[in-house]
Amino acid sequence: MKKGFTLTELLVSIVIITMLLMVVLPTINGIMNKNNDELCSSYKEMVIEYAMVSDKKENDTINLSDLDGLDKVKKECTGYISVDKTTTPYTYTPHLTCPKCPNLS
Repeated sequence: MKKGFTLTELLVSIVIITMLLMVVLPTINGIMNKNNDELCSSYKEMVIEYAMVSDKKENDTINLSDLDGLDKVKKECTGYISVDKTTTPYTYTPHLTCPKCPNLS
């Protein structure tokens, strides 16, 4: 008696694995997109908070490179924060460009 798998058994196994991947991969992709969105919004919040406590908030714009701290954000993103002084309290609007965050600005 020969040992091994028949062609039919191998094909059925491949079909089952393919069907599982078709279900799992979109779910994983959705989770990764959600995590990137959360990362981008946390970057935005951190930049605003740092700009609010910065000694440079009297400027109309604050470059991201001028803020102390935020090393991870500065490594991944570039941009500036505009300060609207016509409102009380001031309104801070980040204008960031990050490869992971195409819709951040």
